[in-house]
Amino acid sequence: MDGWDGNPCRNPAANAYCIGQYSYPGEMIAEQRELRKSEAGEVACRSCRLNDDIPPCIYGINAFGTNQLTAYATPPDFFHDGTETRRWPLPPSTVAVWPYEVMYGEDVQKGERSFDYPKRLQNAKDFFAQLEPNRSLVFYYANYSNPFSDEERRRYVVVGVSRLKELG
Repeated sequence: MDGWDGNPCRNPAANAYCIGQYSYPGEMIAEQRELRKSEAGEVACRSCRLNDDIPPCIYGINAFGTNQLTAYATPPDFFHDGTETRRWPLPPSTVAVWPYEVMYGEDVQKGERSFDYPKRLQNAKDFFAQLEPNRSLVFYYANYSNPFSDEERRRYVVVGVSRLKELG
């Protein structure tokens, strides 16, 4: 809605695309966004760096932003090892990504909802090892949850491209 410029949506309740089935991380955004706070004007139109709360859309909100923000990750409920929420600086023009296809491929499936986690970690390491700073291109796209898709035609939309500066 605001071009991934480091600012929360002016009207998050009207933005159905960030919580779409194919949005990343749509489920997290749907569960954690605070619409009443946003609609009251407490967060809307203020840079994330000026807000005390980190919005759940933080992984992609700063793709074209000019300020450093703070990102976070909370381990899923199935982790019971005492791991707590982690925070890290998210530089300008930065997004958090993950290799979706290698996380759910046949080589890592152990059952209907069970995965070989050491294999998934190795797949992720192998994926990111292929990226070369100042050489690899990053295509920023909207998944199927975008205005150009519908139930019959699922279409990605490329919204930006850049050269990878650094892998964090």
